[in-house]
Amino acid sequence: MGLRAKLLKNTSYLTAGSQIGNLFQFLFFLYFARQLGGEAVGQYSFAFSFTFLFSVLADLGLSGYLIREVARDRSGNRRIFARCLSLRLIFIMVSLLLAAGTILIFVNEFSEQTVRIIVLLGLYHIFFSIADVFLAEFKGHDRMGLVALLNILLRFVISSAGIILLWLRFDFLSVLICFPVGSFIYLIISIYLSFYYFRGMRLQFQDLDLKGLFMQVLPFTFTVIFMETLYHQDILLLKFLKDDRAVGFYAVANNIVLALMGVLMIVHTALLPTFSRLYVDSQSKLVDVSRQSLRYLLLTGLPMATGLYAISDKIIVFLFSEAFVDSVDALKILCWAIAVGFAAATYSVLLTAINRQKEKVIAVGVCLAFNLALNLVLVPKLSFLGASVAKLMTETLHFIFMAYLASKFLTPIPIGRILIKPALSCVLMYAFIQYIYEWNLLYLIPLSALVYVLVLGVIQGYSKEEIQFVKRFYSIMFLNRGILKTYGSKKE
Repeated sequence: MGLRAKLLKNTSYLTAGSQIGNLFQFLFFLYFARQLGGEAVGQYSFAFSFTFLFSVLADLGLSGYLIREVARDRSGNRRIFARCLSLRLIFIMVSLLLAAGTILIFVNEFSEQTVRIIVLLGLYHIFFSIADVFLAEFKGHDRMGLVALLNILLRFVISSAGIILLWLRFDFLSVLICFPVGSFIYLIISIYLSFYYFRGMRLQFQDLDLKGLFMQVLPFTFTVIFMETLYHQDILLLKFLKDDRAVGFYAVANNIVLALMGVLMIVHTALLPTFSRLYVDSQSKLVDVSRQSLRYLLLTGLPMATGLYAISDKIIVFLFSEAFVDSVDALKILCWAIAVGFAAATYSVLLTAINRQKEKVIAVGVCLAFNLALNLVLVPKLSFLGASVAKLMTETLHFIFMAYLASKFLTPIPIGRILIKPALSCVLMYAFIQYIYEWNLLYLIPLSALVYVLVLGVIQGYSKEEIQFVKRFYSIMFLNRGILKTYGSKKE
């Protein structure tokens, strides 16, 4: 299988699994918001972000490290897996102690219900974090289809159970019990499949040298901690500087954006094994594949941001009702983070693949400090709109850093020329949306997408070869028709 075909397969499996899973989760969030209102959304969003950040401390970036190392060496020795699993378990205990200490420090800030929500979601993250190590090994072996199916199963169990309990008028806490129960099932299945698929490989728990492993993953650790803190500290600051309602209005807009940007994590996971191997085998091919990846991400991310900006008020009212109309302005700001985030994704994966984690973590650390400063200045004055502006400006700074570092340590991958034709197509698509703005969203969205594609074709924004690639990519992503070879039968 050629390199592009393998990338297509990995990305398609993981994207399909992620998007279907995200759809289930988003449906739960929609029903949850409509049934319980903005304050409950704020409490849930704060507790989820709070517990997630402590789970990140246990992550240590081990998943990305394990994927990379397994992809480079598939000799059959599972020692690296045993080391990563052992270190993950140790730091889960450390994270639990830190979380408990933080709750005690801020005990006067948290209601009894908030603490109970934190406990339930904390258990969810613990089980999920352990399972993540098992699934990272599958990803390193390119078993992306299995990972995708498990992800769909987890989200389906939690979301369907949660929606049923909400429909039966169960209370807030009873609904959230679905989260730890679902992730525990996810963990048990992951353990079983790991021993089933890799039963012929030796699992060694002697001489693990966890201290040495910890030093190796430190760059991954800081990158993951900084990145996830970057994505969740706005929720925490809104809670402490404003109130649950502000968190709720921001979370509604932010969740729409995160649902669309969720594909980037999957793209990162799908690209990393191939990029890591190419860095060792053929750097010229690495540059070529990177350019193609950047192009396709831009062709996708820019129209998504433009379309969301154009119909933000209709989307909010359609999905969440007029009770959340205050979220519209936040969405108009946050939607542009999609375009910037898609542009930065390829550069970010490259830096990990070429062993430039130190430079990457410094850049992300600067972005984190920048975001914190902006939030402290803007949130007291502008509430959740200030948090929205801070996030967009931080995403832009992150993109600048990633592009600069990739060009410095590998080769420049210019973005200017790639942007011209998609940007022009987006302008015309936006004008078309304004012309048919009163139409139903079920017609407006697909017609607008069609206009974008047609305009891009008229101005020769893509070649015949790229048309075939995209057709195959999306047929696999959404319709699951199987893996087709791209760019002909010639091997890379």
